[in-house]
Amino acid sequence: MSIFNPGAGLRDAVRCDEPDYLIWKWRPRGGRPGRENAIRWGSVLTVREGSLAVFVCKGSHDYVWGPFSQKLSTGNLPLLAPLITAACGGGSPFQAEVYFINLAKLVQVRFGVPYFDVFDPTYTEFSVPVAVRGSITFHIEDYDRFIELHRLDEFDLERFSEQIRSAVSKYVKSVVANAPERYGIPVVQLERKLPELDAEIGGLIKKRLESDFGVAVNGTDIYAVDIDAGSDGYRELIQITKKLTSARLRAQAEADIRDILSGHNR
Repeated sequence: MSIFNPGAGLRDAVRCDEPDYLIWKWRPRGGRPGRENAIRWGSVLTVREGSLAVFVCKGSHDYVWGPFSQKLSTGNLPLLAPLITAACGGGSPFQAEVYFINLAKLVQVRFGVPYFDVFDPTYTEFSVPVAVRGSITFHIEDYDRFIELHRLDEFDLERFSEQIRSAVSKYVKSVVANAPERYGIPVVQLERKLPELDAEIGGLIKKRLESDFGVAVNGTDIYAVDIDAGSDGYRELIQITKKLTSARLRAQAEADIRDILSGHNR
């Protein structure tokens, strides 16, 4: 049973034509001050494939998945059933907020972790500033969880992305700071372990974003580990490494000469 009277008033086209969005709130055309959540009789809801329409009314939610294009009725939107009496009696539009969620959209967030100190495992008194750059790609999969965690009416993708960058920074610093000792390599050779760093950081980020942010991670990409070659720590580490390498080569050369002389004396 439809709760709309097709002959009464104008219809609303409840749809999202935005070319690029993650969360988008529908508002009727023409502004209608004070009635931005009012949906007229005879309105047609259109939801594109890969999208989800969320109706929010008095704290309850109802969902319509795309592809969908029909007049709204209690048959396809049970949430509207309690509104029938009030709506028909008053002869006015019913009140509900409508949000469109793009389930197919992949969001890429680029991040950069500013220089932080990483200590060399061999010369532990020397620290070298290291910066990390990368990106994360994610999408909304568990929309129930996402809606539970976020206020849709206040959702802002840039603010959301900044929260993700903040969370990622902690994991990047922890993994990279421990990498030289874990892999037994000098700080200056960290970039040789990019695949391992990517896998380790990606695993931690995936768990955190799914549990605390309600999004599914498609992939992470740690594409640069930058060493501050102009820092005092780097220069001191390179200097002592050169000295020790020279001393080691000199000692080896002297040992080789002794072996040769010993052979001649036999």
